[in-house]
Amino acid sequence: MNEVKVVIALGSTGNGKSTIGNRLTGKNEFKESEDANSETKQTRDCIGFFNDLPIQFVDTPGLNDSDGMDSEHVVQMVTFFKTLPAINSTIIVCNAQNPRISEILKNMIKLFCQIFRSSDFGNHVACVYTHSFKITPAQIAERKKECSESLQSIISATGIKANNQIPVFFVDSKTNNTENEFESLKNWIKSQPTLNTSLLRQVDPVYENIDTEQQEVLVSTTTEPIIESVTKTYTVKVPKKKWDHGQVGRILGIKKKVMRDETRTTVEQVQTGEKVIQSFEKQERNKKTTYGGRVVYDPWITISSRITETRK
Repeated sequence: MNEVKVVIALGSTGNGKSTIGNRLTGKNEFKESEDANSETKQTRDCIGFFNDLPIQFVDTPGLNDSDGMDSEHVVQMVTFFKTLPAINSTIIVCNAQNPRISEILKNMIKLFCQIFRSSDFGNHVACVYTHSFKITPAQIAERKKECSESLQSIISATGIKANNQIPVFFVDSKTNNTENEFESLKNWIKSQPTLNTSLLRQVDPVYENIDTEQQEVLVSTTTEPIIESVTKTYTVKVPKKKWDHGQVGRILGIKKKVMRDETRTTVEQVQTGEKVIQSFEKQERNKKTTYGGRVVYDPWITISSRITETRK
């Protein structure tokens, strides 16, 4: 008996993930919807058979905003992935009536590349276009080439090596005209080895990168006088300790008081200049980049401060 192949499906809301899951498992476990409101709110799975191949199909929540998935859904999704015995492949489900890979879907692919930080994740990816009943063979061949190149570029930009030729399948569940494509999809799924899931990690559902920026800002500047102790010297007249009669005094018998110079010092508080006091704050904030490339900044917060004094 063939081993069960675990297939994870991702795609924008209404692209047909649930429809593909029902077809690949031969059951009707996934509620199907084509409107913009996601029928899949939680990651869930179903095991069934596509012809003779046992498949465990994992249906993930759709995305319907431009930046990211609700964090609760991402946590639940990664937690669910970790419970799987193995993961073999990921199929990106698109609508053939809107063939361009939307920004929403690009963001989801980037999110998955962040979750599966495995060097060989890009070798386990294929694209499935649904609603392809009006697409001509010539258009299919052209779009397969364009889609494969576009997916290679998106995956490689995240730092993960992508397969040189990402498989692309055009199917339609409402007609029998695409049975060969379904069979090719089955054979590709069957050929996929087990993906290393030990590197699965929890990621931010909105922001692809969060970097920290720092800056130092001047908060205040004040000027204060510089007061210093200054020693001053001055001279005063003081009498000598001994009396000197002098010549006249000796004649007249009169004593004469003789003065002398004496050096004295005093300490005074004197303004000798001015000093500039500046207060600085070191601040930090997060620079967050969404999967769509939009940059969001958190408010600055103070992490430290310092004061400098400079003499004028």
